Amino acid sequence: MPIAEATGTAQEQAIARYEGYLRLDPNNVALSIALGDLYHRAGKFAEALACYDACLALQPEHAAAKSRSASVMISQHRFPEAELLLGTLVDDAAPDPALLHNLGLCVFYQRRWAEAGKIFARARELGLQDRQNMLYNAYSLHQQGEVQEAATMCRDWLASDANDNVDGYLAVLEMDSGEMIAASRRAEEVLQRQPDNADAALVAGMWRIEQQDIEQAQHHIATVLQVEPDSPRGWFAKGLVHMYQQEHGDAVAAIETALRSTPGHVGTLVTLGWAKFAAHDIVGAERVFREAIAHDGNFGEAHGGLAVSLLFLGRQQEARRETQVARRLNPNSLGAVWAQGGLLALGGRREAGEAFVAAALQVPITADGKTAFEHIQHFVRQQAARSAPALEKHADPKPRND
Repeated sequence: MPIAEATGTAQEQAIARYEGYLRLDPNNVALSIALGDLYHRAGKFAEALACYDACLALQPEHAAAKSRSASVMISQHRFPEAELLLGTLVDDAAPDPALLHNLGLCVFYQRRWAEAGKIFARARELGLQDRQNMLYNAYSLHQQGEVQEAATMCRDWLASDANDNVDGYLAVLEMDSGEMIAASRRAEEVLQRQPDNADAALVAGMWRIEQQDIEQAQHHIATVLQVEPDSPRGWFAKGLVHMYQQEHGDAVAAIETALRSTPGHVGTLVTLGWAKFAAHDIVGAERVFREAIAHDGNFGEAHGGLAVSLLFLGRQQEARRETQVARRLNPNSLGAVWAQGGLLALGGRREAGEAFVAAALQVPITADGKTAFEHIQHFVRQQAARSAPALEKHADPKPRND
């Protein structure tokens, strides 16, 4: 008999046995809790909640029944309800660390990253020994842009316990930090051991795009989307491949798919704007760049893209104003540089405009010696890596029932 089948049969037998016990002693709270736990593990969420509700009907302040109910709600992705219930249990001077961790999950999946990180850290301070707690803390830091702190947590884990999932995620963090060569090496090593590691495949795919090895990039991105079909990072990377191949309609569709999971993500919106621009949908590009500005008016790349769109629509006065805003926010943004060159050309100084663009794109612009083109590549990698790196990886959060 296959192991999975045997395990399933044992689970069903245990449920049937405890159902029998409870029929003989229907007011036994301990039996109801035990049966509810069995139901929960079997994925029978309604039945589990019914058991815990029966306990609470007998003992309204029964802490275990409340915490178990919250755990089922977490499994059902009813995070706000679970948070309210857990809030009644952890609001004291010495909260249970396992309950704090579950509260952190509720907050995390509602995208309140900073609050979630503090809760996860507090659970560890109170003695919780759980690797998943540390990893969720790292995800919370990552979402806040605290990439180095998140990487440190992953390295602390790896120093005492080899784990390919953590190693693959560390490669993403290294990519986000601009350490692309180190990230790509780590990703390749992980893929040799675990070919379906989605994080490592994402990093390897982005590296191959940068190296213009599109065939290998497609292979890695296909791995990402096979393992995580809704991965916004995977769809974003797929869009970049289509843009490289000048398949602009497909690029737009892929990036729009990414945005469905990360609505309002400014970097993804700006990339979509350029994809629409490349597809000759200038009006659509203008709309998307304006949407990006509505989400973050201080993002120079969005103003620069809007400036170029307005320039191509013949609205020079508006384009000049947006160019000034873009150059003030980020003098080296792609849109600001391109729009400034275009304005010079339209002013009868075509050669000066072309020279301005060429010089700005090719001359090193920072102390690290990178050109604007290289900074644009880094910007694009960041948008792919920072598009909600945690949520799709943990669609089925595992609450603790300690």
